[in-house]
Amino acid sequence: MACEDEIRNCGKRFSELDLVVLDCIGYTGQTKAKLAEHADLPNVLPRSVLARVAAEILAWCGNIRKPY
Repeated sequence: MACEDEIRNCGKRFSELDLVVLDCIGYTGQTKAKLAEHADLPNVLPRSVLARVAAEILAWCGNIRKPY
């Protein structure tokens, strides 16, 4: 996980952006939450995107119901 100082510095540099996409499946929800504290931006966690896509595919196949 990225250290707190790195996350804080990134949050400051992101001030001109509209969205942050954390580009590694290894980033955690904790990293996402810390980034949200330091940058007033929406951010996307790849493992969350992957989980939603997998759930949609499985629901489409009829194996599980949608989680939402």
